[in-house]
Amino acid sequence: MTPERSLGTVDPEPEQQLAMAGPEAQPATSPEPKEHILFVDDEQQIVQVGREMLEYLGYRVTGHTDSREALESVQRQPEQYDLVITDFSMPRMNGVELARELSQLIPGIPIILYTAKSMAVSPEKARKLGIKDYLLKPVTAAQLHRAIRRVLDAGMSRGTEVCQQ
Repeated sequence: MTPERSLGTVDPEPEQQLAMAGPEAQPATSPEPKEHILFVDDEQQIVQVGREMLEYLGYRVTGHTDSREALESVQRQPEQYDLVITDFSMPRMNGVELARELSQLIPGIPIILYTAKSMAVSPEKARKLGIKDYLLKPVTAAQLHRAIRRVLDAGMSRGTEVCQQ
């Protein structure tokens, strides 16, 4: 069995198949994409793999390699995104700073932070910043999908109820 691709340990060969593990990481059966996710990481390759993973799972994805550009995208169309997934370590504006800005712009927007640092932010500070979940690298598609569903299915999406399909 081929090892599952993950965020943080990306296979550099683009022709390699994206392997998914477990029943929770199966492709969407609905022809319409699910929620729209903003995916932010300063490494282009990570953004590409993240986009592939999430689109495979049926999500609409907008990726950015610059946290300030991601913030500007949300400022232009704040109603466009259902969830933000961001890396912690990025130049110019790290993931915690991005979460702070996004939470001020759109109170209640759900954010998932992923990082190689186990204590990048305390749980208390994370909650205040809108960070609903955080994952340690490497992050597999199955782990990412479970975190997304935990956050969105809990009805945390901007204080509205999430429709069950």
